[in-house]
Amino acid sequence: MQLARSRVHSSAGREECKGCLMEEDSKIRKIAFVGDHLPRKCGIATFTSDLLAAVGAAHPQSQCFSVSVNDIPGGYEYPQVVRFEIEEQDLSSYLRAADFLNISDMDIVCLQHEFGIFGGTAGGHIRALGLSLS
Repeated sequence: MQLARSRVHSSAGREECKGCLMEEDSKIRKIAFVGDHLPRKCGIATFTSDLLAAVGAAHPQSQCFSVSVNDIPGGYEYPQVVRFEIEEQDLSSYLRAADFLNISDMDIVCLQHEFGIFGGTAGGHIRALGLSLS
């Protein structure tokens, strides 16, 4: 993968890399963001939603979507970008999500983690998902 790089200064005066993501000719075509997603009221939901939108806008040649974790029965009224829902405390739901991601032939799975948003002991269900990815 080739990287396009240029240096800019942020409003805080720090030097940052602009355009350090993949170039237009990148082979990365499918990116899944796993975590919470709006309208769930959670900081990670806001972050994941914003990150997905920013990556999608910067790289329109890539298909970006979300696999979201539900903390309430029945879930939320998600936007179309949420393609799969995980029931927080149901281990088999995490394994089905891994199957979905494998069948979808993802290039990148971007996990957004915060203590308490994944089910199992210490959020261990997400580990089962990760170990099931091929």
